[in-house]
Amino acid sequence: MELPVSSSLENLLLEELRDLTVRTEVLQVTLGTVISLMDATQRDTVIRMLADNLKMVGSEDPSGVAGATAKELIDYALLPASVMPGRPEEV
Repeated sequence: MELPVSSSLENLLLEELRDLTVRTEVLQVTLGTVISLMDATQRDTVIRMLADNLKMVGSEDPSGVAGATAKELIDYALLPASVMPGRPEEV
């Protein structure tokens, strides 16, 4: 059984999708790191805002991307100071 040959448009779209995926992952990790470097009050505020995004459903976020992304950012923000280089130890 032969697989159909992809058109140049399909190849272009796949390449663009891969680029967007990589960019999104880089931005997500960067934002998560920035959140983790904030002081406790700032982190708590951002975590509350992210948690509100977990409530997006239906037509607002049909694929459930916002909730999963917000949860990953919250996980980064909750990392202990000892795991994040540069984050000051809190007293």
